[in-house]
Amino acid sequence: AFRADASARPAPRLQFAAIAAAATAFGPGATAKLMPLYPKLGPSAKAMVLGVVDASAEPQIIEAVADANEGVRRAAIDALGRVGGAASVPVLLQAFTAEGKPGKSNAEAALAKISGQGAAAALEENAATGDSKARVACINALAARKYAPAVPALLKYATETDSSIRKASFNALGQMGGEA
Repeated sequence: AFRADASARPAPRLQFAAIAAAATAFGPGATAKLMPLYPKLGPSAKAMVLGVVDASAEPQIIEAVADANEGVRRAAIDALGRVGGAASVPVLLQAFTAEGKPGKSNAEAALAKISGQGAAAALEENAATGDSKARVACINALAARKYAPAVPALLKYATETDSSIRKASFNALGQMGGEA
């Protein structure tokens, strides 16, 4: 049986063993067992937990993006790319556009692969308005996933006055090629 007290002990190897055992033993139910213990864990163990949880932990993962520890922040960004949905897109965009904060490349990769409920629509919505850096990130993410429903919007963006939006749109259309 999974021992909650073992995961809260300061010995990192024991924490890792407990987390790995829970992920293996409980499979899809591991998130429900691990997330109540998450606040008690050290940074390395938190990062490991973020690597095994599912979409049901999205609100907690979003909170972890603001963690004081860089490793936890990066793990949270990666987790959102794996299990995040529409609510994660603005968080990833903020991580991508934050000046001087590590994790920009993690956020860009997460935006390209995020596939939870409503993620593609949120990318489309955020590509339409706002800061040009964030819009370019969304356009690039739509292109990376070859999201054909975005082609009409990309054609529209290709005529905008902002050169970074235009360039990203043309590049996206080129990447998508005959996909539409």
